[in-house]
Amino acid sequence: MGNITSLRKTLNASATSKEQKLTHLPFVLKAVSLAFQHHPLLNASLHTQDPKKPELTYRGSHNFGVAVDTPSGLLVPVLKNVQDLSIVEISQQLKQLSEKARSGKLAPGDFSGGSFTVSNIGNIGGGVVSPVISEPQVGILGVGRSKLVPAFDENEVLIRQEELVLSWSADHRVVDGAECASSRAVQKKGIANLANFQVPQINNEPNKHYEKGSADREKLAAAMKSLRQRSPLEVPIVVNGKETKTANVSQQPFPMSHKDSIASWSSASASDVSASIDSALKAKASWESLPFADRAAVFLKAADLVSGKYRYDIMAATMLGQGKNAWQAEIDSAAELCDFFRFNVKYAQELYGHQPVHNSPGVWNRVEYRPLEGFVYAITPFNFTAIAGNLPAAPALMGNVVVWKPSPSAMASNWLVYQILLEAGLPKDVIQFVPGDAVEVTKTVLSHKQFAALHYTGSTAVFRSLYGQIANNVAEGKYQGYPRIIGETGGKNFHLIHHSANVENAVINTVRGAFEYQGQKCSATSRAYWPKSLWEQAKPMLIEETQKLKIGSPESFDNFIGPVIHKGSFDKLSGAIDEAKSDSELDCIVGGKYDGSEGYFIHPTIYETKNPTHPNMQKEFFGPILTVYVYDDTKNPEQAYLDICKTIDETSDYALTGAIFAQDRMALRTAEENLRNSAGNFYLNCKSTGAVVGQQPFGGARASGTNDKAGSTNLQSRFVSMRAIKEQFVNDTSVLYPSNIV
Repeated sequence: MGNITSLRKTLNASATSKEQKLTHLPFVLKAVSLAFQHHPLLNASLHTQDPKKPELTYRGSHNFGVAVDTPSGLLVPVLKNVQDLSIVEISQQLKQLSEKARSGKLAPGDFSGGSFTVSNIGNIGGGVVSPVISEPQVGILGVGRSKLVPAFDENEVLIRQEELVLSWSADHRVVDGAECASSRAVQKKGIANLANFQVPQINNEPNKHYEKGSADREKLAAAMKSLRQRSPLEVPIVVNGKETKTANVSQQPFPMSHKDSIASWSSASASDVSASIDSALKAKASWESLPFADRAAVFLKAADLVSGKYRYDIMAATMLGQGKNAWQAEIDSAAELCDFFRFNVKYAQELYGHQPVHNSPGVWNRVEYRPLEGFVYAITPFNFTAIAGNLPAAPALMGNVVVWKPSPSAMASNWLVYQILLEAGLPKDVIQFVPGDAVEVTKTVLSHKQFAALHYTGSTAVFRSLYGQIANNVAEGKYQGYPRIIGETGGKNFHLIHHSANVENAVINTVRGAFEYQGQKCSATSRAYWPKSLWEQAKPMLIEETQKLKIGSPESFDNFIGPVIHKGSFDKLSGAIDEAKSDSELDCIVGGKYDGSEGYFIHPTIYETKNPTHPNMQKEFFGPILTVYVYDDTKNPEQAYLDICKTIDETSDYALTGAIFAQDRMALRTAEENLRNSAGNFYLNCKSTGAVVGQQPFGGARASGTNDKAGSTNLQSRFVSMRAIKEQFVNDTSVLYPSNIV
């Protein structure tokens, strides 16, 4: 019982003064309920009104009578459906029943339906007793007091051990001694499991702010300086648990000083990829058979390593390698990565807990959540270190093995994430780290018969191509099953401003949404719809706030805007700016500049257009370019608002994020209804970016992906295959059913 006591003390210490303190009894009741899933006879009722024809009824619900000592004597109200209640819920309902019993407020219904009785005699000093069965029940449990006793541990060392005295009585006409003993063993194991396998309380990782003069800023600056000095890092491929440097080596340039590289990385050949798949599949049996608590511990430890030991290193790699400023790196590579690792454990436990809600008499129904048959392929993006960590980690937590192809533009940070996972205890062959040419690696993976799932974040065009390749292979019967396809892609995310909006708030959130991390977030604001009635006020504010943004290397903490990720992105964005100069439908109101001489810098740029369906309002740039359309609300504001909602919905193929700014509640409701399918993440009076794990599950539909919602139980469910199991305890004695008998 020592583990139970330790757990109770931990939970009680964190409980508020208004919350019920936990005793031993809720754990005992839950353990008894778990034992009855294996031994339903003890939850049965024996009716002997007719001695010649006694009737034995199996009770599906675990309705436990719990004896309460009151001034007027012992009362036994019934706690119903214990099998469906959590420990905390059992505790809360026990408190309610006890208070009603002692105040004389129990109703007849509170005493009915009992299938078993638990008598808690420990609080009145009871020890070993012979509890009396209450017919028609066939069993009763007496719970005595706990006490410390001398005992020997597994090393034969004398220790003090807490012991809880439990006394069973059963009707020998139904239950023999072996059944009682077996049930008691299951209950004992259940109590131990309740104590040992509870996921620790999960909270969002607190953010650091790196204020001027703070120790955090000094440590982060030192980490960046050290990384600069050590660059380029040599990143190998990892196949069969072995690090290998190949002859084919590529570079990951610093995006703010592209003549130098932060990493040089080995590129896997087709044979390397095949070897990595074989290695992963060999590791599958041992990894998936490992208890969930052990798999969960790996990722919980990894989160603590990110939060503490490696926080500044992972941020430095993200800032220098991917061009993020300190705050953007903090909320991504530190906080969100921790959150994914921790909350996924919570979501996995919730998923495993989804079990059948009913068992017929003499039957135990249960569901097993099996890892997928085969391996998972994770293709990760450059723009979020947290997503790069989550894509291979989420399926691995569920017992899957993974082939991970990291982005060439995030190799330094991704390599560190992989090393952190290994340090946390992940077996080296569970996740194969396989950098390489995207086409060659993918071709080898998708041609393998045991390919089971794709976990992808990246461009829409690539995802559609992958989806098509997998579909063709399915049609040709190349796979042993139907691979799961999970993808989060692009967005043409909108801000809609209503005439009742707070203009300052809408402006600040629009500038942040459009230009944080240079607009390289899937959720970045790239089109905005302002009412004509507010535009004259808002326009100069947008220009002023945008012009305030300093541009340069993330190594200088006052730079808000860093470089875009690589030459391909720079060329695309600078080309768009050049094309806009001759476009009569676009008016550049701020920005429109770029400089690629040393780093890939694109100035934050805002265009105004009079064409609501201009290509700039439809095409994803994935950079710091925002286009504004001003809709006329001066004549019929309500109709104009409805019309612009329809325009927003029909203009883009994407449906990832969107935000509405209004103080008028009806305006918010109107937008929610009319833009219901226009965004998977919908924001009211805040920017279209910034989803937090555990608070806003993230993902969109239409061209934006499969909307499986990273940071949710739903995502974890995509990496398991359910098996329903029915076990019957009572033998059938006839082929015929009652309806067949005349």
